[in-house]
Amino acid sequence: MALGLFFSQFILKKNFLKTMLGSQVNLPDANWQTLSLAWIAYCIFMASLNAYVAYEFSTEEWVNFKIWGYVFPLAFIVGTGFYIAKHVPPSENNSEDEANK
Repeated sequence: MALGLFFSQFILKKNFLKTMLGSQVNLPDANWQTLSLAWIAYCIFMASLNAYVAYEFSTEEWVNFKIWGYVFPLAFIVGTGFYIAKHVPPSENNSEDEANK
């Protein structure tokens, strides 16, 4: 996944996350760039961590890491959600709804 995001971002000059989610989430381009880089770094980190555990620990411990390691992606996805929520500009519909209250 990291290679795909990297290739899309730096070779094709297209932000894959924005292409996939841009119609649903309105973010400035700089925030899409940050999200893409964060996902690239996260995937590289997880791949490196997985390789380390696979080579330095027993197969049983590696399997336990794979089973109980769901905390890492869950935390990252929740953090991504907070980041998106923080940077989404208020929409016109929300400001009209608040004005009518």
